[in-house]
Amino acid sequence: MHFCKTLSVLSAALAATVVAAPANGLHKRALGGIQITDCDLSPVQLPHRGTDPKLPDPSAGLKLTRVVLGRGTQNYTCNAGSNDKPTSNGALAVLYDASCLAAKSPSLLHELSSAFLQLEDSTEYLAAAVLQTVSNEKVVVGHHFFSGPTTPVFDFRVKDGDKDIFVGKKVANVTAPDFSSKGRDNVGDGAVDWLKLEAVDGTSGFKEGYRMVTAGGAPPPTCKDKPSAFTVPYATEYYFYS
Repeated sequence: MHFCKTLSVLSAALAATVVAAPANGLHKRALGGIQITDCDLSPVQLPHRGTDPKLPDPSAGLKLTRVVLGRGTQNYTCNAGSNDKPTSNGALAVLYDASCLAAKSPSLLHELSSAFLQLEDSTEYLAAAVLQTVSNEKVVVGHHFFSGPTTPVFDFRVKDGDKDIFVGKKVANVTAPDFSSKGRDNVGDGAVDWLKLEAVDGTSGFKEGYRMVTAGGAPPPTCKDKPSAFTVPYATEYYFYS
């Protein structure tokens, strides 16, 4: 059921990029497939919706250069069996190019965080493989991990010649809107906060980043009935500025 529902969203997303793609873009890829990556991001706006207050805008003079969909886990540690609050221990995620959806069909993009959250890992990779096969373009463009408890890393060096990497620190956060998906089947402890990130040493190609339209990922309020380490599935949109 989860796969069928999500596959229908992915099919709609693929159709949207085909319909909206410029004719010359499709002509160039007529033999190679369908354009679903590397679209012009100049018309894209950050999806400030449902949060109060909203995250700060990008700094003056910056340009949006990447939009990706992240799907993975938020990681936590616990004093097992206690009533202590779980402690964040970073995150792991695969990053998918979402530039064409952001540019051509943003409302559909905003549905994908919740849809991707429903997938088991093996099904997620199958869906990505299908999209990559029909388009002949690299859909998986990076990986997200932490180099320490509070230092997020977004590594885009999976393409030949790509040197982009974002190492950041949190400079602002807001609670996810009430309508955000709490978890799979909308059952869980909520969606993680929306964030603004600022680049620190180790970054190449970026100045600022955002995590927005989150689904899942939040921990339970206490460590009761939890092991010493556990993960919570999440999905989100990431926006990067240069």
